[in-house]
Amino acid sequence: MSSEQTVLGGAAVTEEVFPGFKFSVCSYVVSLLRPEIIRDLDLPRHGLEILPLDGTFTPMPKGDYLWRVNDHGKTYREIARHSRLDANTYEDFGKAMPAICRFVKPILGMVPPDPTGLNPKDLSKLLFLARRFQQLPKDDRYNLVQLMTMSAADFLDQWFETDVLKATMSAFQCHRRRGDRSRRRDSQRGRGREDSDEERQRRRRRPH
Repeated sequence: MSSEQTVLGGAAVTEEVFPGFKFSVCSYVVSLLRPEIIRDLDLPRHGLEILPLDGTFTPMPKGDYLWRVNDHGKTYREIARHSRLDANTYEDFGKAMPAICRFVKPILGMVPPDPTGLNPKDLSKLLFLARRFQQLPKDDRYNLVQLMTMSAADFLDQWFETDVLKATMSAFQCHRRRGDRSRRRDSQRGRGREDSDEERQRRRRRPH
């Protein structure tokens, strides 16, 4: 295994990204660490201890911050300090995501089927996915397609207006894909300011 990192350790590395602040720079919360892997490798016997995520803290340049905690009321009030609209939308976002999680969870351990082949096992997997997708309510299908095909920034632009909340929520997509937002911005510059303003308004519409 090779790595571009100058410090060995992968997800276990802690670095001082900003003076006085140390971060686990490569680590991601272990929600994608499958239970069967933990069981098969007997990881608890080797010292694995999973600590629940109690909240997130996002500092801002001028001393302000956004602090989400495992308390719905406190988190709502904290987000409302920055945007009442985002606080209300945050609740809708929280209701929309579990349906997507339920759709994705069974396929995390699945070997991706080859859509170009004629292998019966691959065809059955494709049929399984198609049926599950068809059974989703219309809004859930829309959210799932958007989540899987857009960059984190563009997806969150459709939901929230404050940068601090979008920065906080982008963490859940960072492991998935980066997207091509820079190219979209370049194309918007070519269309002029009027089109760019219209595009921003379209992205901020809530997907209901």
